[in-house]
Amino acid sequence: MKKLIAFLISLLFVASTFGIGTLMANRCGIVINEINTGEEDMVELYNYGPSQDMSNWRFYWQDQRGTSGNFRIPQGFVLGHNQFVILTEESGTNTATKLYFNSNIMWTEFESGGIAGALFDSTGKCIDYFRTEGSTYVPPPNSWSGPDMPYPVTNNVGYRNSDIDTDTGKDWSVGGTNTPLALNPGQTGQSSCNSKALPMAQILKILKANKDKE
Repeated sequence: MKKLIAFLISLLFVASTFGIGTLMANRCGIVINEINTGEEDMVELYNYGPSQDMSNWRFYWQDQRGTSGNFRIPQGFVLGHNQFVILTEESGTNTATKLYFNSNIMWTEFESGGIAGALFDSTGKCIDYFRTEGSTYVPPPNSWSGPDMPYPVTNNVGYRNSDIDTDTGKDWSVGGTNTPLALNPGQTGQSSCNSKALPMAQILKILKANKDKE
């Protein structure tokens, strides 16, 4: 019992000293931050981590009819630290904060079925994913565990409600007002990658070293 108590004390010490952020599912990179299913279907991305070259990354979507498509991020596009970019179905000239699909996603608030979206890097790794109730889009491995987001998406708006990412619909809220290129209610824009929090492997290494000294 004494050893267990000592272990728990050590764990609390490490967490308080180096930050407990890594003990939770903080996102340390690019996330799908907000969606809009209104007149202009769009997806907002936010970068919690360092600047990232997104050349040839792809965003895949599925609409209520089961129709799917994808958009390739242009060569040379870089998303900076704590920066936003909007991916929109409309046509136009790409900028640092808005990239144009030139393709109708066909998301709507009222039709039956559900919607989904996934962001993949240039190697094909799934970086982030979302899905609403009723969607038949099977999530990539280890990218989503449910429950799904509510659907229909009230007021056409769905958004991340904190900086914690559990890969479930609990990370999302629907309704309210669209907040393009801005943090959502409940977000600080910071995560464990912006703090002195240690990776779990390093935390366990410290605990083991302390135990070996006993």
